Amino acid sequence: MRKEHSQQSFTKVCFRNILILICCIALLPSLAQAETEKFISLDELKPGITGKVLSVFRGTEVESFRVELRSIVDGPHPGQKSMLLKVLDESILLGSGFSGSPVYFDGRLAGAISHMEYNLAKQLVKAVFISDMFQEASRVLPSGEPSPVTVKAEHKTEPGSMIYIPLVRGDFWIGSSGTLTWHDGNQLLAFGHENMFNGESVPMPIHRATVHAVIPKNDMSHKEASALEEIGSVTWDGKSALVGQFGKKAVMTPFLLQYRSRSGEEKQYNLEMVNHTRVAPFVISSVVQSVLTSLVPNKPGGVDVEMTITAEIKGLAEPVTITQRFNVEHLKGETAQFKPLLTALLFPLADHASLSSLTIKMTELPDAKTGRIAEALFTRARAAAGETVSLIVRLNGPFGERKDIHIPVTIPHGFDRPVFDISVQSGSTVRPSEYSPGSMEDIAKWLSSIARSDDLVVLSPGMAGASIYPEARINQTVVRAPWNLGGKVEASINVIDRQ
Repeated sequence: MRKEHSQQSFTKVCFRNILILICCIALLPSLAQAETEKFISLDELKPGITGKVLSVFRGTEVESFRVELRSIVDGPHPGQKSMLLKVLDESILLGSGFSGSPVYFDGRLAGAISHMEYNLAKQLVKAVFISDMFQEASRVLPSGEPSPVTVKAEHKTEPGSMIYIPLVRGDFWIGSSGTLTWHDGNQLLAFGHENMFNGESVPMPIHRATVHAVIPKNDMSHKEASALEEIGSVTWDGKSALVGQFGKKAVMTPFLLQYRSRSGEEKQYNLEMVNHTRVAPFVISSVVQSVLTSLVPNKPGGVDVEMTITAEIKGLAEPVTITQRFNVEHLKGETAQFKPLLTALLFPLADHASLSSLTIKMTELPDAKTGRIAEALFTRARAAAGETVSLIVRLNGPFGERKDIHIPVTIPHGFDRPVFDISVQSGSTVRPSEYSPGSMEDIAKWLSSIARSDDLVVLSPGMAGASIYPEARINQTVVRAPWNLGGKVEASINVIDRQ
């Protein structure tokens, strides 16, 4: 019964994929011209059949190795099936970078390696069907119009060749590498899975790449690779394939990063990053983390830097500038301060505009000092709505010193609750409210209100019923402190009726 069920499932999968392949060939002009005998029909794939895989192990030369089809299995996505393959050469340990390596049976293309099994002792890998990759390609039909900016490929790139997709390039690179599966004319398929976006049209450069070595590891090996010349652009980042076009130029965002040490020594990095607002916080924080890890040694108490972020945004006449203060050790790790700041800066732009350029300047400060908010109390026990009362915030300094800061706080007119509660915290912990701005001017005004890590922020309630949005009912008072701050405290005062 189990064997019969497996055979029925296999036949259904074959029929489904044949239909997908026929539809995709009809949709894509470049595929319509391809000889269908280049692809093996899926009903010909039987467990036990042997074939070959093309990939690069060193340099740029494409080599082949033998595999055996063990089974057709579920996944990696709902409603999909994959080929489960066994590598027949025991000396080969596959891993990251092999994704997209084309799989051939009887000399015809069946699909591409897509997912690795962690049980390397069994030498098992999964491969996506080429029909699923073609289905991704059908989402971005060629327009027939030439790309306004093109790149010229000087070297031949063939199935099995190594490619590199940079998120950042220039003085150093951050990105991902994989293998080219198929091309016809200027259209190409690669990777056998998503790069980052799992279904989105995101222009990212495609570079030819060279492999320095396959690095063996106990859990999973990987190809150590470097980018060569640019050969095209990603046109669709899909769940089963990276779709691209040879000769097309992806537009990147200029990104300048500068660092000035206490001694006055300066380092500058000229970079470009992928032009996508939602992924930018990850990209930028990765760049900052890499630079600081290489430039700043670990020190007790760390090093404080003042960071100035200047963003030129399409649609705004003037650049947006934000100045913050951070401890370097926090920036080196997964900081709770930096990514929310970048998210606040960039996410509102997603549906409105994009970055034209980004500059980040970091300057080491003379002393790394982080104080703590110890307590807060009002100088009076009660007050009436409309009155201004003094709030004392006590800070404990980094070397045992204490400092009291007096902040005037006004209870709003019409405030009708018996107790007026406030919260005092560091600017680094105040998450900017999320909202949908109505204009680019709204974005600029909102960004200018983002607090610094050495800001003392008092959050107090506004007039009840003033707005249906909670963040609109919060008043915010900001006072600059002498140190970076940590901690959070509350205080309250009774509200009396004015007679």
